[in-house]
Amino acid sequence: MKGRNTLGVLFYIRKNRSDKTGKVDIIMRITANGEQSTVSTNRKINPKSWDKIRRKAMQKSKEGEDINPYLETLRMKAYEAHRQLIDEGRTITPDAILSLVSGHQNREYSH
Repeated sequence: MKGRNTLGVLFYIRKNRSDKTGKVDIIMRITANGEQSTVSTNRKINPKSWDKIRRKAMQKSKEGEDINPYLETLRMKAYEAHRQLIDEGRTITPDAILSLVSGHQNREYSH
């Protein structure tokens, strides 16, 4: 894709969808060139351990020690996928990035 090649990766929680233990899903949202897609990270967290401003688990929590490195790995994979799409001259969409991150080339994601 010629022109702008913007990418944003952020994480958030869905407070209104907790499981029996009170934990909630951590969601990854990718925005590429103004389009968005979201996918579950397959990780859960106690909402009290989530830092809304930094968009990650609180550093001093046990959950933070486990979850934050995983989230950072996902973020880096998204940026690497973005770079790969640029290098290959392919159309850059959030779905294409998520497909490369997850290893599923034709998987559908929500918008």
